[in-house]
Amino acid sequence: MIGGPAPRRVPAARVVAAPAPRVVTRGVTGLVTWLVTALLATALAGAPARAALPSDAPQPIDVVREHVGAAIAILKDPAYAERAVEQRDRLCAIAHQLFDIETFSRLVLMGSWQDLDAAAQREFVAVFGDFLCRYYLSRLQIYYDNELVTFSEQEFKSDTRATVAARVEWRGLEIPVEVRMGYRDGHWRAFDVVVSGISAVLVYRAQIQPRLLEITPRELIEELRQRIAEQG
Repeated sequence: MIGGPAPRRVPAARVVAAPAPRVVTRGVTGLVTWLVTALLATALAGAPARAALPSDAPQPIDVVREHVGAAIAILKDPAYAERAVEQRDRLCAIAHQLFDIETFSRLVLMGSWQDLDAAAQREFVAVFGDFLCRYYLSRLQIYYDNELVTFSEQEFKSDTRATVAARVEWRGLEIPVEVRMGYRDGHWRAFDVVVSGISAVLVYRAQIQPRLLEITPRELIEELRQRIAEQG
């Protein structure tokens, strides 16, 4: 589990009920899925120490709601009906603001992260993030169907770790979603999404780690570049 003191429930004043914005996705995964198809429940090993949370810092649940709302507005904007690439690029920009792709990449690669020098680490983060955006957001554009998402509460695990709970109503089912967030450099950002108990980091780790037994991390970067080129 994520390090830090024992989990504590946020006082009522800090738990924010959502006005039920609408989100995206096919089979519950849309905006959630692109983050990386499915999800984790492990610690941030070796995460650097963080300063105490400022009293005026935005609440994690508000950060998620704001970015999801902005993405939905773009998805529903008829001006993008014939401008799919521009729409996807704007969705990618929002996604990069909300998600900490560097932390996600480090968790997925595990020990292989240390096999890359600083420049290669930055390159992997950029290419991996671009791949995730192009692959999943293009599908989100196709399958967006006004699924109803309700944010129910946030829970602080420590001063710099929190989870945001939500429910997605999809085809008569209520799907539990948990957004795991960290506070770094003055911002709350998501580093994992858990859908029905399945973590995105674990899913990508299970896909990438066997590949890294066959190729080097740098070769993996080139494979991702090729997938991006094929995606267009």
